[in-house]
Parts: sequence; C-alpha cells; structure tokens
Amino acid sequence: METEDLIIAIVSDLHCRHGKESQISTHLYTELPRNPKEHHPVESLKLLIKKDNITSDILLCPGDISDKADDQGLSTGWGFISEISKELNSYFYTSSVGNHDVKSRDTSNKNPFSYITSFNDDFPINDGALKDSFWSTEKSYFVYEDEKFILLNFNSSYNHIDKENALLSKITDEIISKMKHELLEKKIGNKYLIALFHHHPKPYANIEQLYKDGDIIDRGDKLLEMLNELNFDLVIHGHKHIPKLDFFISRLPVFCSGSFSSLMNIKDVSGKNTFHLIKLSKKSGFTQGLINTWEYTKGHGWMKAVNDIFFPWTTGFSKKLDLDDLESKIANWLSKKEKPLGYFSELVEDIEGINYLIPNEQDELTKKLLINHSIEFIPNLKLGPKMITIQKK
Repeated sequence: METEDLIIAIVSDLHCRHGKESQISTHLYTELPRNPKEHHPVESLKLLIKKDNITSDILLCPGDISDKADDQGLSTGWGFISEISKELNSYFYTSSVGNHDVKSRDTSNKNPFSYITSFNDDFPINDGALKDSFWSTEKSYFVYEDEKFILLNFNSSYNHIDKENALLSKITDEIISKMKHELLEKKIGNKYLIALFHHHPKPYANIEQLYKDGDIIDRGDKLLEMLNELNFDLVIHGHKHIPKLDFFISRLPVFCSGSFSSLMNIKDVSGKNTFHLIKLSKKSGFTQGLINTWEYTKGHGWMKAVNDIFFPWTTGFSKKLDLDDLESKIANWLSKKEKPLGYFSELVEDIEGINYLIPNEQDELTKKLLINHSIEFIPNLKLGPKMITIQKK
C-alpha cells in the first residue's frame, strides 16, 4: 500500500521571555504588541501561512520554548506554538525540553522541573501515560504512534537537576535499551520514524567559545546507532540556533533546526531566524524529504530564505542517492535539448533525485556539473533554480 506524505512544521528555540533585556537576546517577548504584525515573529508567520496557504500534518518543537527558564515565557511560548499549529491546521503538535526550559540555575528551587511539569495539562502532549513516561527519570521519553508516523520524543535535559549537572546532557545505555525495546513492539510497517530532542547527538562546533553549555549529548552516538539500526527516517534537534543538515553513517538524516526567534549565536554568523516545512515521502520503500526554509527579519516578517551560505531555501535528503549517477543523468538530459538550456521544473520531472540533496551534496553536484560539463543552475541550486544551462567556453 502506498504511504501518504507527511508534512512537518518545525518551530525551534523560541526563547520567549517576560520583559526586554538591556542587551536584546530574542525577538519574542510575552508583552510584545501583536501589531505591527511584521514586528512579531508569531503574527508575521501567521500572515505568511495565510498568504501562501501553508499547511502541515504535525508541528514539532525541539525545546527552549522559554529563555533562562522564564515561567511566563514558557507558558506564553507554548501558547504561541498552539496558535501556530492551529493556523497550520495541524492535527498533532508537541515539544521536547531544552536547557532554557528547566530551572537548573535556581538554587532556591528544590525541584527545577516543578513548573514545566505542571504549568499546562497538555505539555508536552495531552496523554497522561505518555507524559508520565516523558517525565520519568527511568525513561525520559515517550513514543507516540498514529497511522502515519511514530515519534520518539526524548527529554535530553532530564538530568539538569542543578547547575553542575546542566553542564552535561546525557543518555544512558539503559534508556537506549528501553527505547529500542518499546519501538520494536510497535507495528512499524511503512510508518515514518522520527526522533525529536533538544541537544546535539553528535559534535557541532560553536562559533564562539562562550557557548559551551551542555551542547552535545554524552553517548549521543549510541542513540544515533540505535535509531539507524531501526531505520529511522529523520532526527530533529535544536539548541545551536544555526541550522544544519547532514547524515550519520548509513544516511540517517540529522537536522539541527536553528532558532525561530532567539538572537543568541545567530548574530555571530550574520544569520537569520528560521521556520521550516519538511515533506516526507516514500518511494520504492525508502524515505526522502524535501525541506523549505523561511527567514525572519524584524519589520519585514517571514520570507523565503535567500542566504544560501547560512541555510538554503530548498534542500532535502534521501536514503538512496548516487551523486555520480545524478551528474551523468543531468548531463545526458541537457545534451538532448535543441538549445543548451532547459527549465529546471522539466528536469525535476525527469530526474526527481535532484530535489533530495543535503546542502553539502548540493554544493558538490554544482561543482561537478560546472567543472566536468560547464553546466550551471540559474539561480543556484540552494535558492530554487528556474533554468539549467551549458555555459559557453
């Protein structure tokens, strides 16, 4: 039976807080006026959703809803996520927990999880048994299942019980074993397998040395090995604020989703806040994904990404792809044209795989085609080309 596509919206690292700081660290404040809408990340996103008729099946947030464990920021931020989900007509939404969502620095608070576990009955999911599993220190995750997908949501901040422990995010062999056992009990079939958590499961260097706080999950490679063994289709995390998409061993896509509204780390690389839409589809039994990305600029709202160095407007991933084969097919396709020029839309119809390249592969294919065949995309592959042409020598 044909597996239906799954559309996933990603809203990550909102860093919502009450009250402006002297040095502004986020675009999203609880008391931020809703008008003008282009000055409010949520309101301007709702404008974009209406204008472009954007919908998604599910909405996922990898955590850091609040900034510096601000109670009002967490409550308001979760409300924003609910608003966005409703605007997208999503039938399911959830969030993981980031280091900024937990009061690990508050020495007056005996339980750093007291607020986040009680502020809303629907957080992170409106299922009592799954919530109990997520907040349990023995598990710290839940597995949600419906007819189209299975979601593993891991609380990578579960051990942040105080300042010292918050310096390291971790996962134990026991938790990984429990995850694997529970997942193997599911009727997976052709369902999409998605993992969600906040921290990095593998190294991702900071731009500045001051950002060191529990970035990587200790034994995160073991977690990825398990997910790869079970043929997961996609891993989504946040924390770094700089989007990145690459693979772990057997082409398991790992997506760092950047930040929806925080300015931390982003300003160091002249980057933008991001909102993503991922379309998962299955072809001949393997999964491929197409990612579109919008960028936020205060005063202008959300627009298609134009900074192909930071993160492209269009990229993707595929479990099965051969760049050399793709290069040959493209060169052969263009050679059959009466003129050394073709529409990219026609190319995609004949050679679908070109849409499912991670950013590094987009760069590599572009280089191969230019050097070996004098073929060029206009504009470049990351920005959504209109034409493909052979340059005159």
